[in-house]
Amino acid sequence: MKTMTKDECQAELARLNTIDTLEAELETAFDTVKDLSPSELLSLAPKVLMGGADPLSMLGLDPKLIDKAKLVAKSNRVIRAQRKQALEKQLNADIEEATTDE
Repeated sequence: MKTMTKDECQAELARLNTIDTLEAELETAFDTVKDLSPSELLSLAPKVLMGGADPLSMLGLDPKLIDKAKLVAKSNRVIRAQRKQALEKQLNADIEEATTDE
């Protein structure tokens, strides 16, 4: 498996920290929405429907929340694909090593 340079490791850690921060922000937003009562939602509905306001803003959420959720999902897909590829390479190397040892 390829080893990473110090700069590559730092960049990867920074990317993971950014994803962690976005994920925490999403969890906070989900908790905010989850805790809204039906009466609060009903009081906001006419404002959103008639005023054309951004529904996320009306709920007190970041208007870019959907984009952030998509970014976290995309980043997680990329990380999982990279990890899967690394595991497959390691598995193939282990299998190859085991067959050459026999």
